[in-house]
This record gives sequence, C-alpha cells and structure tokens, in this order.
Amino acid sequence: HTRWSGDWSSDVCSSDLNILRIPRKKLVIDGVKHNASFPEELCEVLINGFSKEGDLVYDPFMGTGTVAKVSKNLKRNYIGSELSVEYCKLIEKRLEN
Repeated sequence: HTRWSGDWSSDVCSSDLNILRIPRKKLVIDGVKHNASFPEELCEVLINGFSKEGDLVYDPFMGTGTVAKVSKNLKRNYIGSELSVEYCKLIEKRLEN
C-alpha cells in the first residue's frame, strides 16, 4: 500500500488506485451556501455506476438536492429526505431548471 502524505499528485496517483479528479466547489443557490455540497460530477459517476435508467435513487440527506438533480438528468427516479425547510425550498428551485 502507498501511504498518503497529503500530496495527491505524487503518492496516491502513482499507486494502483483509481482516482477521480473532481475539483472542490462551494455551491451557492440564491445566496445560500451549503458547505458540504456533493459535486455533481462525483454524483454522476456513482449514479451511473450503481443504477440504470428508470431505477429509484434515494438520498437520505438531500441538502441542496444534488443527487435529485443528477438523477433527474440521468433519467432516474429519485426520492429524498431533508429536515431544513430552507434547503427544501432550494431543492425545489434547483429542480425547476
């Protein structure tokens, strides 16, 4: 095993591991920032890898609705749970587009 020293470019990438290079982004919708947003690119890889068109994808912590948005774009059905009314409103706006 390669021990990670904190430098992605040398230690991890030179090993036998598959690494997805997805830049970190802060998602801001209508001025509301979600600090733990799930990158759409990563979500797309996972949904494509573990489901097919028409399948149901469940997100127990919807946050800003990234899983729902990507599921919709990939022709999956989706359902999720979110406690925050503020985030529920953001999810609705995000899915309208």
